[in-house]
Amino acid sequence: MASIVPEPHPADPRPGDLRLRGMATAPAERGRGLGAALVAACLAFAREEGAPRVWLNARTPAVGLYARAGFARETGVVEVPGIGPHVRMSRVP
Repeated sequence: MASIVPEPHPADPRPGDLRLRGMATAPAERGRGLGAALVAACLAFAREEGAPRVWLNARTPAVGLYARAGFARETGVVEVPGIGPHVRMSRVP
């Protein structure tokens, strides 16, 4: 599952920013391309909506998935209280 919602970028808000969040696949299904397909579907939606940028906070094990989808790192590893280490990333859809 994945969700993409209107949310201003925390460091550089622009009208129409979308945030990819809540991305998850069942552990038994990982490694089958489902995450990449979900990201692609969210980016297609963002293009259809005319979003100037999609951003996200990636859990550190998922940084590679998002990098392969064209997302660029914006921060180093940041500890999100109660959740764990994340990296903020973004890209133009």
